[in-house]
Amino acid sequence: MDYKNWMYNLYAGQRNNTLIQNICFPATHDSGTCKLRDKATTDTDAQMVTLLDTINSISTKLSAIPGLIGIIGEAEKWVCDKIFDSILGVSQTTTRTIGEQLRDGIRCLDLRIKYSHENHTGKHRFFTYHGMVGSNMEDVLGDIKTFLEKTSGEIVVVNVGHFQHFLEHSYTEFINLLSTYLEEYAFLCCTAYDSNSNTYQVQNDYFTQTYEQIVTQRTGKIQSTVIITFGNTYNIEQSPTGYFLWPNQYCSPSSSSSSGPVTGSYSDSDDFNTMLQGQVTNWQQADGIPFALYMTLTFTDDDITNIITNAALPAISDLLPIVLVALPPGINVAAYIGLKEYISYLLSTTTEPPWTTINQMSAPIQSQLYGLVAQSFVQQGATTNTIAYIYVDFYENTNLVDLCIALNTSNNFQVQYLTMFGMDSNTFITQQLFPGGIMGNQVFSQGWENNYCALSPYQVGGTNYLYGFSPDSSPANFWFIQELLSDGTLGPAQTAQGNFENTYLTQTTYSVQGNTFLFGMNHEDNYQFTQQLLADGTMASEQAQGDQWENGPYAVIATYTIPNGPTYMFGHNINTQYWFIQELNSDGTMGTETQNGTFEDGPYTSAVAFLIGNTNYLFGFNAYTNYWFVQQLTSSGTLGTQTDTGNWENSYNWFAVYEALGRVFLFGFCDGHNYWFIQEILPDGTFAKSQSSGGYWNNPYQLFGVYSPVANQNNAQ
Repeated sequence: MDYKNWMYNLYAGQRNNTLIQNICFPATHDSGTCKLRDKATTDTDAQMVTLLDTINSISTKLSAIPGLIGIIGEAEKWVCDKIFDSILGVSQTTTRTIGEQLRDGIRCLDLRIKYSHENHTGKHRFFTYHGMVGSNMEDVLGDIKTFLEKTSGEIVVVNVGHFQHFLEHSYTEFINLLSTYLEEYAFLCCTAYDSNSNTYQVQNDYFTQTYEQIVTQRTGKIQSTVIITFGNTYNIEQSPTGYFLWPNQYCSPSSSSSSGPVTGSYSDSDDFNTMLQGQVTNWQQADGIPFALYMTLTFTDDDITNIITNAALPAISDLLPIVLVALPPGINVAAYIGLKEYISYLLSTTTEPPWTTINQMSAPIQSQLYGLVAQSFVQQGATTNTIAYIYVDFYENTNLVDLCIALNTSNNFQVQYLTMFGMDSNTFITQQLFPGGIMGNQVFSQGWENNYCALSPYQVGGTNYLYGFSPDSSPANFWFIQELLSDGTLGPAQTAQGNFENTYLTQTTYSVQGNTFLFGMNHEDNYQFTQQLLADGTMASEQAQGDQWENGPYAVIATYTIPNGPTYMFGHNINTQYWFIQELNSDGTMGTETQNGTFEDGPYTSAVAFLIGNTNYLFGFNAYTNYWFVQQLTSSGTLGTQTDTGNWENSYNWFAVYEALGRVFLFGFCDGHNYWFIQEILPDGTFAKSQSSGGYWNNPYQLFGVYSPVANQNNAQ
């Protein structure tokens, strides 16, 4: 995925008239905290005030213990040195520089600015901060300027605010600094005098502008553009040709007031459920105003006190044997007793915090951000609110950018479903799949009487169905068809069922020119058949064709359709390593065999075919050696060039491939370890360097499939 240029790729063409209020910007909270230094600030945030108060309290107590200052020196510095990592943990919200954030796809930055009175050279007078001093603003603005220079058609919103230690001249100096680096790339705010309110009013609210209007305002041609919102009240003057700063009301708000052009506020809580409900309430009250969604948690005062105290306790305890040796007789005993009493006090008033860093506290959000937003803010459909910004901490541990791209790509947020069958429990399950290769939540589970060897989701006539086959049923060889609903559940009743006379261990469904068929093969006599699956959820009464094949049985089958061309079947005998490709006719009969051969490095126990753009590919996996390949499938029904090969550490038993918003992903599952993964397959037929997601399930599953909800398909009532 080209995250560096995602806005240009998405909007520079046919979608260039998209309004900014309909674009979701991935945003980082306290963006300038990558390089915090061992230098505290007098941050006025409640949590940071508590942090400094706690340090001061500990320092004061230690200073009062006889003789201790002679050992530790200046108490506050000693405490800060000992707990630096803890201060960093409650201050830092990202490990990525501003330049890295922008290249990763972040498009909204939240910068707190500190003015330094210590440096009078004219350089490095402005810094980011949060609890501690961060990067100098020349570096930050340089990163932003470099990104704007090296890209085209990207829009970056920069909120500057929480100004600390600013004097009257500091604002002028800082605005000049912003102008030096960014004014030539800035979208200008045009204002005019309004006689009714006796004020100057913004005439070109950027939320109501189109993407094209934003990126072409300065030169008439597409260029990357920055929108700078200034989080401090300044006098808006008449500027019909435009000013490069936008007034305070355009900054992402700190309260949920909906009187401005953007609404929303962070939930001041360390409790996940409280935060989520608070954001849902804010979203529901937004009333169509562009909404800033804060998926962030905030330490309470008690959290900060406990974290800092627990961090200081080991170092304070280590002083006990030191004072006995280092201090003169008499004083050493008094110091020892004083320390002992203070340690006892701290232990009695302090509890072990559940987390010690913002990163740890944010873990529940990081692991399920996609699903939380999809379920709580998108799928409900109760309002028409636009999510303008999604703020997170430690975005690098989330799928934030993929989430925002998915929201921007489709008006109807696309959720697909992975179907699977529990091997040990005879349980059918569906699980959400989100764009970007992200696994969602389980949405449906149902225990069945029979064990199944074939389950295949398919679509016909605008309706999704599930076909299943159980050879061990009573009577044997039971099959059924049941509707798959758009919410991931099964329809209330089976639409068709029956029993085959013979056992067909290989079964799959496929479509040719609008007709859908079931293919089955008997492994004992190599008899194979096709039978049409009808739009009403039933099966045709007669087979479309059936005969015995010579080189079977084929345990591995994959079908694929050439764009505007024929449909083919790939079959593989894992016992002899023989394989074939054969055309499939639209009436369900078998066409001409186009190629066959024998693999030298097989057998390939799994194979799936897929389409990327206009190119078909085959993925094959050997579960004995863990070797895999990706190979082109030609329009003439032959194997083409291999595009990727390799060996994986684990042996995988089950695969499914699916497309989401123009990207193709492979799902794999190892029932020996219950490990699953999702990895993107790139347009050139190679795998992405890393998995999009992965994890372990408690139980083994098999018979995986994927289906996409049909827009007008009704759910069961």
